[in-house]
Amino acid sequence: MASTITKKIKAKISGLKLGYMNAAVTGLVTDLKEIRSYMKNDVRGEVFSFVLVVDSAEMRVSVFGKDLRSIWEVCNTSDAVRIAGGMVKTSDPRYNSTNNPMEVSLSADSKGSIFRSNEVPTVSERACNYTRISDLQNVRLQE
Repeated sequence: MASTITKKIKAKISGLKLGYMNAAVTGLVTDLKEIRSYMKNDVRGEVFSFVLVVDSAEMRVSVFGKDLRSIWEVCNTSDAVRIAGGMVKTSDPRYNSTNNPMEVSLSADSKGSIFRSNEVPTVSERACNYTRISDLQNVRLQE
């Protein structure tokens, strides 16, 4: 659970710096991925990710922990969520579908938190990178 101070300080994606996220960001959940299990250093855990959209920015958020079903359902059934207490780090291009070079890694078992939000975040129109249909045969999918 994030501290009370972290819950009160609001930030925008563009204002986040590498390191501990000392503010809360509210945004729209898009591109929600299913929960999957993983094993690291003989420890079993679960992970899911989504893209958080606010203003004209977007950022990938990965949520780690044990028994993430209730948190995943909050993201699945909410238009907007507030995240706090994660680590902002350089994104891994193998998993990141956004143009943001940073992502948030949030541990639900530690200091990270995700709450349903009643705030209506502003979402500006974002430039899209379209590909012509005739060029699709030359496009390589990210794995």
